[in-house]
Amino acid sequence: MNRKRALVAAGALIAVAAFAAAGISSHLREKDRRDLHDLTRSSPWPRAELLVPDGMPHSTGSIDNQGFALSFDLNGVPFNYAIRKLERENTFAFSGGVDCGATAVVRCTDLGDGFIRMDAPKIGEGQASVNLYRPAGDRIFGVQAFGTTADVTALKGMLTRLHRPSDEELLDLIRPDGYQTDWS
Repeated sequence: MNRKRALVAAGALIAVAAFAAAGISSHLREKDRRDLHDLTRSSPWPRAELLVPDGMPHSTGSIDNQGFALSFDLNGVPFNYAIRKLERENTFAFSGGVDCGATAVVRCTDLGDGFIRMDAPKIGEGQASVNLYRPAGDRIFGVQAFGTTADVTALKGMLTRLHRPSDEELLDLIRPDGYQTDWS
């Protein structure tokens, strides 16, 4: 009789644990869905159009009404990647508003195939950078490598070998640690 009671108690305990785990999993999926909606709602484009470079290392990012931006480190070199609204011709700004129409000394080169390279020297406390841009309709894709020696072929790859991230990948890129929506 004791063995039968022990088996019934163990079965009941397993059922309660499974039910609790299912409830927690469901709550976490719902929280992820709310967080993703909250973090992407200001985007000027649908989530399906927020593309990220293939093989990109862990990064941090954000989405606002001007577009989508990621920052990451690759082989010890800091990079920024972005998709931004194209406001006007020849405005390819990343950091500090420096673009090809700037009064600061920058060197812009049309590389053909829609690619524009902008070399920005170190100015004041800033860092020198090599920037590569590719306009596409109402937006511009860009990548910025800090320093003065950047492999332009690798930068082009970051702007051409892109994929639509899964909702989980996108959430991992843009959700800060400890983030909570107003209702979570």
